[in-house]
Formats: sequence, C-alpha cells, structure tokens
Amino acid sequence: MKNNKKKEKILIVDDDKEVARSIEEVLEREGYAYFTVHDGEQALLKFKEIKPSLVILDVDLPKVDGLTVCKKIKSEKKYTPVIMVTGSYTTLKDKIEGLEIGTDDYLIKPFDLTELIARTRTMLHLRGLYDELDKAKKLFEELSLTDPLTGVHNRRYLIKRLNQEIKRFGRTGDEFSCVIIDVDKFKHLNDTYGHLLGDDVLKKLAGVLETTTRETDIIARYGGDEFVIVAVDTDRNGTLILVEKLFKKIEKLNFEKNGQKINITISSGISSFNEKSLKSKIISSASLEEMIDKLIATADKSLYEAKKQEGNSVATSS
Repeated sequence: MKNNKKKEKILIVDDDKEVARSIEEVLEREGYAYFTVHDGEQALLKFKEIKPSLVILDVDLPKVDGLTVCKKIKSEKKYTPVIMVTGSYTTLKDKIEGLEIGTDDYLIKPFDLTELIARTRTMLHLRGLYDELDKAKKLFEELSLTDPLTGVHNRRYLIKRLNQEIKRFGRTGDEFSCVIIDVDKFKHLNDTYGHLLGDDVLKKLAGVLETTTRETDIIARYGGDEFVIVAVDTDRNGTLILVEKLFKKIEKLNFEKNGQKINITISSGISSFNEKSLKSKIISSASLEEMIDKLIATADKSLYEAKKQEGNSVATSS
C-alpha cells in the first residue's frame, strides 16, 4: 500500500523549543512532513502559506494566544483539525472555551509521544473524511444544477443565474437578453422515429449551443425540447446575430434512422432586460421573481409568434 504520509503537512506551534523538537522527532520517524513555529503570529502566517492538514497548537503562546489562533483557523472554509496542547494547570472552563471555538482534541503536558501519534492519525483520518464529504457535496451540487441528458445546466441553475444577472444589471446597467429555443415538430419527430433519436437531437442541439455561445453566456435546458440562452452584456441586435449563427449551424446537423436522413429546424423567441425592465433601483426577492417571470414569459410569447410562422424563424419582443 502506497504511503501518503509525506503529503500530509503538520504545523507545530509551541514556544517551548524542547517540546517542539520532541514532536518533530516523532513525526519525522512516522514519515510526516512538519513545519514548526514558536508564536501565534508566525502560526497564522505559516498556516496561510502551507495550508496544513493538521495543527498541533500550544495554548500559551507569545504575541497571539493559542485560542485566538485556533479561532482564526476554524473561521476558514476548509476544515483543518486542531490538537490543542495545554499545561496541567488548564481549567475546565479553558477546555470548554477551546471546544466551543472548534478545538478537535486536547493533549496535556507532559504527554506520551505514542499517544500524540495515535491522536495525529485519528485527526488526519477525520480530515480525510471531511475532504471526501466536501467532494461529494460539490458533486451533488453540480449534479443538482445539470441536465442529465444533455449535460448543460438545468432550470434551477438558470433561475439562480438570472437572479445574479438582474442584480448585476442594477449595479452596472449592462443589458442582457434571454433566448428561448425549441425544436420544430419535436413531438412528430419522437412519434415517427422514436425517443432515442429525439434524445440524440437534444444532445446535439445542446452541443451546438455550447460551441456557438461564449463562456460568459448561460445555457440551460428549460424543459422538454426547450433551451434557454442568456446572452450576457448583449442587446437585442447582438442576440439576433448570435441566433442567426445558431440557425446556420443547426441546418447542417444530420440524423439518420433506418437509412433515412433527417434534418431539424428550430424556432426562437428573444426578450431583452434593459432600463424598461427595471421598475425600481431597489431589487427585492419578490421583485426579482416577478422580473424573471416576465423576462421568460416575454421570450416565450416571442417564441409563440415564431412558431406561427411555421417554425425555422425567430421573433423578438417589442
């Protein structure tokens, strides 16, 4: 089994150089990488520099005391376990205070070095569990905001980003546009050629949307065969140019079923968010929801107008 101990960085903070050296020796024998400082001020600087996996921290330190150091470490987003080293005179009240600010474990001087190693292993194992949990949470969040079929963002993500874009507009006044796109006669396509082909159409359409838009733009599957593009910092004319590029690329898409070649067309509706869209400079949660609903409804109404032209067309709001 591969030894990963060298990847684990341990920060030792103790003003007693003899104690610090004894901790260094036992960590060195165990194969851990360690860094030592002798006051609280150095501890905080070294912590930010090396981002250790564990801190072994004395309570009584010059410049900045151990409890304050621990509190600042625990205020960081990433979890770092702290073993607090105290003298035998430490009171129950002091221990409770330490636990309340996040201390993970205590060692009382003089301590057994075998016990130190056992507690070190336990804390590093705990840190590993926290890291795995953090990765799982990030993966879950990513999945919860992603459409599983096409790989683009979903409706939930779209609403979240529209909230941000409207707030940004309130600060900067930079116009943006919302485009709703759907596949013409998609139900007929599914009924005639099957849902597998329909799924393939949606996946390839999503791919075209991703390759045609900018990284700053937002793409989301809104539902069924409907997709939404939020063209950031783009007015209606700029968005029309973007949609024309999409139409040209989609015309070149080819599908095949039982030897029969199939082409698709799309329709789209555009609405823009500008000064007329913002009723007040004060944006509340209720007004945000109302503005998002209106923006999407306006684009949807334009899409309906495009559909009335037998599809393969685009319409914009007045």
